[in-house]
Formats: sequence, C-alpha cells, structure tokens
Amino acid sequence: QINEKLLSGTKELRVVQEEWAVKVEKANSELEELRRQMAEKESELAEYTKSLEEVESKISIVHKKYEIRLAELEKRMNEVKDRQQRNTENGDNIKQKREHIKTKYQDAVIMGNKIAENAKSIAAQLVVLEKMATRLQSELEDKNPEYTEVSEEDTKLKGKLKHLRDQVDENNKKIDFLHRQADQAKRRIVENTASMMEIRSSLPALQDQKKYAVSARNFKEAGRVSNQIKQLQSEEAEKEASIS
Repeated sequence: QINEKLLSGTKELRVVQEEWAVKVEKANSELEELRRQMAEKESELAEYTKSLEEVESKISIVHKKYEIRLAELEKRMNEVKDRQQRNTENGDNIKQKREHIKTKYQDAVIMGNKIAENAKSIAAQLVVLEKMATRLQSELEDKNPEYTEVSEEDTKLKGKLKHLRDQVDENNKKIDFLHRQADQAKRRIVENTASMMEIRSSLPALQDQKKYAVSARNFKEAGRVSNQIKQLQSEEAEKEASIS
C-alpha cells in the first residue's frame, strides 16, 4: 500500500522527471554534436594556422632575399657614387694641373719670345755695327791704301761685334732648346694623361673582380688581382708625378 501510495503520489513528478530526462539526453546529444563540431573546427584551425605559418615563413624568406639584394644594390650604388666622386675629383685635379702646365708653357713661350726679341735687337745692332766697321774700313783704305795698322777703336769695335755675334748664337741656341723642351713636355703630358685615364678606367673593373674573387673564396685570384691593382696605382702615381 505504501508503495502504491508512493507511486500514486509521485506520478506527476515522475512525468516531469521523464520530461527533464528527455531534455537532458537531448542537451547531452546536442553538446556532443557541438563538441564534435568544435573538434573539427579546432582541427581546421590547426591546419589553417600551420598553412599561415608556412606562408609567413615563405614571405619572410622572400623579404630576407630582397633585403639582401637591396643591401647589395645600395652598396653598389654607393660604390658607383664614390667612384664618380673620385673620377670628378681626379678630373678636377687633372684640369688644374693642365692649367698649371699650360701657364708654365705660356710663360716659357713668353720667355722665348723675349729672348727672340733680344736676339733680333742684338742682330739689328750687329748689322749696324758691321756697316759702321765696313764704312770705317773703306774710309781708311780710301785715305791710305797701304795702311795696315789696326787702331784701338777698330779693335774694340771688332771685339764688340764678336761679343754680339756670340750673344746672338747663344740666344738662338736657347730658343731652340726651349722650343724642343716645350714640344717634349707637351708630348709627355698627352702620353701620361692618356695612360692615367686608361689606368683609372680599368681600376673599377679590377676592384669588382677582386671582390668577386674574395666572395668566392678564391684568394689566389684575389691576391693576383690585388697585386695588379697596386702596380697600376703605382704607375698612375708615377704618371701624375711626371705631369706635375
């Protein structure tokens, strides 16, 4: 009886219990489905994350390559700028030295012209004195054909004539010597300037060749090119000193 009363008294509660049990079972089922979907999403998220990391890694590698390439290009650009600056400075120095040499040559020409003018003046004086000597000698012979004694005045005149002739000869030799020196100097300047420009134009390529050999760890070739560069730089210095 007690059990019957218990069952009878809890009938409504059992109905409610069954309803809640159905709801709990449904909720558990839905929760399991959500957990399954969440696991799938987590798996997808892991794959996406891995793919993203791979892409980011590739992007990083590409960025690094381009950064290295950019650094190399910037380095080369700076080297080219430095080379252009050195070439400009060298060109200015050569221009200044050419102007200096041109001034020296012009001074030498002026000096040669002055010497030539002096020589002409002395030659003109010599002609006048020779005419005077000839006239005096003719007058003496007209007065006394048998007169052979040489006066002190004639002796001085002849000495002066000889001195003037010697000066003319010496000045002519100086003029010829200065002209030869000027021609030789011009030839040397042209030859040495051409050699310097040829050396300077070949040095950048040799510098690049040396850097490439060092980067390739071909130290034997780098040493050979380095010695060649030093030799050319020494020759350049000699040519420049010769021009100066």
